[in-house]
Amino acid sequence: MRPFAYERPGSVDEAVRALGSGGAAIGLLAGGTCLLDLMKQDVLRPARVLDLNFAPDLKGLSITPAGALRIGAATTLAHLARDARVEAGWPLLHEAIVDGLTPQLRNAASVGGNIMQRPRCIYFREPGFACNKRAPGTGCAAQAGVHYQHALFGNAAGGSCIAVHPSDLCVALTALDAHVEVMGQGGRRTMPIAELHRLPGDDPTAETHLAPGELIVAVEVPPQGGRGGAYVKGSEGFALASAAALLELRDGRIADARLVLGGVSGKPWRSGPGEAALAGRAAQAEAFALAAQAAVGEAVTDGQTAFRVPMLRGLVVEALERALAGAEGRP
Repeated sequence: MRPFAYERPGSVDEAVRALGSGGAAIGLLAGGTCLLDLMKQDVLRPARVLDLNFAPDLKGLSITPAGALRIGAATTLAHLARDARVEAGWPLLHEAIVDGLTPQLRNAASVGGNIMQRPRCIYFREPGFACNKRAPGTGCAAQAGVHYQHALFGNAAGGSCIAVHPSDLCVALTALDAHVEVMGQGGRRTMPIAELHRLPGDDPTAETHLAPGELIVAVEVPPQGGRGGAYVKGSEGFALASAAALLELRDGRIADARLVLGGVSGKPWRSGPGEAALAGRAAQAEAFALAAQAAVGEAVTDGQTAFRVPMLRGLVVEALERALAGAEGRP
């Protein structure tokens, strides 16, 4: 690990001012489960590290007058999962945290840090390999190397980068239509979390639509209400594939559905074809099988990644079955 300056901003305003003065040379520390690993691996070399744990206005939970859950970005996932209001009112979010991460990670990781975590691609994290994300223009060693864990959607068809976003939390937040509140030199703004992350395109170093110097300060999650939700993942640790489903029923039929896939693209992948296959259908096995088939129809695979397609189909069906059970059990 290389030398760096360590700073403790005492508020969001102080953190934004400090961040605005240093650009890419600054690392943001909350739980440290991603940043410190990358610094030890010599992938990130920040000249300054801002410890956000001393800014109390970045922590805590509250319920807004509209009934939404507001979460400070530096709140730990363990704190979020332990809150009885979250378990009762947002069971999909609670399930994604508890089933998605080990207790050790939940105790350390922050909400904002989990949303902003970097890819778990072995080539990105090993400076000895070519990586367009780490060193633009050097190529993508994953495409010719071991890539069974890499993208099936969006950035799967070659290009500059085939890494996936590894967050379990983001998959559930996308299904719940969460928004992130960000702050920078130009003030505060909000955006749907579905629009936060970006696919690699021609510039794989740009992973989000945050402007330079902007910081996520909070996440707001609308009420889950009577909708049933479920999150399931394949494999322990970082998911080879996962699925979040959210169903609203009306007279036994699916009035509204959200289906989001995780571990398969450079961002949480909302499945429009899968949702369309569910719309207006009776909430039963036939509809779930059709939706699962539609959800994987756009997958791009090869000899290394093809085994994840039937895995993903099974996960989608399981998520929908559990979401149905949850909808039938909610008031």
